Amino acid sequence: MKSNFVKVLPIFLFLFVGYGVADYQSSRFNLSDEIDDFQREISISSKLLTEYASTCNSEYSGFFAYVLHSIEKYELLIGKAKEFPFYFESSFIDDHEEIAFWFNDGLQEIKKLEGICKKT
Repeated sequence: MKSNFVKVLPIFLFLFVGYGVADYQSSRFNLSDEIDDFQREISISSKLLTEYASTCNSEYSGFFAYVLHSIEKYELLIGKAKEFPFYFESSFIDDHEEIAFWFNDGLQEIKKLEGICKKT
């Protein structure tokens, strides 16, 4: 009985470790994919928001909050990618932090357009 257990134990350990590694790789891939999806979503919604603001369409105020929330969520995901257990490479993090900075900068420009529209 004991010799069967000793023979089967390495197989179970191998399966357990294999499952853990596969789950870790899967969660890293999902996080990377989610970050990339948010980048595309914010890019599209920012362009649309810019169009709304440039035509002084006053009905975009709720959409502004949506874009702001998306940028904040994007920054949170980037922060999550920096930390344990993911530890994404620094080039990935730096690229996305720079993109988040440009999104925030663009949002400030949209706020300026909003101020111009209110004056007219």
